[in-house]
Amino acid sequence: MTIRLSNPTNEVKRISNGFNRMVNELTHGSKDNEKKSCDCYWAPRVNVAESKDYYLLEMDLPGLNDKEVSITAKDDTLHIEGERKFVKDQKREVIREEIMGGKFCRSFKLPENIDNAKTEAAFKNGVLSVTLHKTEEAKPKEISIKIN
Repeated sequence: MTIRLSNPTNEVKRISNGFNRMVNELTHGSKDNEKKSCDCYWAPRVNVAESKDYYLLEMDLPGLNDKEVSITAKDDTLHIEGERKFVKDQKREVIREEIMGGKFCRSFKLPENIDNAKTEAAFKNGVLSVTLHKTEEAKPKEISIKIN
């Protein structure tokens, strides 16, 4: 009789990877002429904030550097992809693995009021920051009111 112990972490990882692939297919599979498909295994967490002058997207990518990430802003889509590589140590057996690795990609539909020529990116302490500047027409205008 063989007793097989299941690892709930592996099962959650398998389901999560399947879900990420499904979302990737739904969000990337619509346009023919764009680089839309990558075999993504995970999706980094993202914060998006807005100010009167720009949108700020921050992506959590610990352990990576700017050479391992590609950013493309084309038309109304921001596409970020890369890969976190792990070197397997043949001398040790992995007992628990929770840090996601492999290829990742995320795409974001941009609002019409973005000036792609002014898009900036910075990478510091494992956080990718993409600043998407608004067009001048989209920035709020202050109008003074004269009171007699």
